[in-house]
Amino acid sequence: MASIHRRVTRAGHVRYRAQVRVKSKPTLSATFHKRSDATKWARRTESDLISGFYSPPQSRHTFMEALKRYQREVLPAKVPDEQKQQWFQLRKWHLFLGDVFLDDVTPGAIAHGRDALLTDPFFLAPATVVRYLA
Repeated sequence: MASIHRRVTRAGHVRYRAQVRVKSKPTLSATFHKRSDATKWARRTESDLISGFYSPPQSRHTFMEALKRYQREVLPAKVPDEQKQQWFQLRKWHLFLGDVFLDDVTPGAIAHGRDALLTDPFFLAPATVVRYLA
């Protein structure tokens, strides 16, 4: 739900802050000189958030980018056997979620990957699938 707040700066100028809050989405706000601009932005942004078309002004990162960073920064500090094991796990998750934006990774997408692991032709035991989830 959007709300508009009138604010007065120390210099006495009037500004309008529009704030958009939608359940399970980040709270967004912006400041404008005119109330009409704040209202237009709030309506458009709220509509985009609800429909799923909103993309934040900063760059969006994919799951693959996060995996590469993990492999570059965290994995080298682990024991070689654990590195090898996690490399296989990361490769599987790359197949399921590689090109998905991080803010679009949902519990449903993870459950889909879990189900695919359980029906893997190489037969992964349920305990192994739990390790992949961890």
